[in-house]
Amino acid sequence: MPTILQRNFAFVLKELRLKNHFTQEGLAAQTELHVTYISQLERGLKSPTLETLQKLSVALEVSMAEFLLLVELRSRQKSN
Repeated sequence: MPTILQRNFAFVLKELRLKNHFTQEGLAAQTELHVTYISQLERGLKSPTLETLQKLSVALEVSMAEFLLLVELRSRQKSN
């Protein structure tokens, strides 16, 4: 069962992917990650390594810090 942090990461990842007009397949190709892994990240079933976070950030045109800040903000919104 995904943790709250994993669910919030998953939400932000999907939101950024859609904002950048990527399919899961397109994001997988851009990051050289497997589409199944992208799907697992978006469902909160896996947690990314720092290297994966960097690949995702580059493809989604946000810094790693901004990506994590969005996850943190989502966590704060959901806890209020």
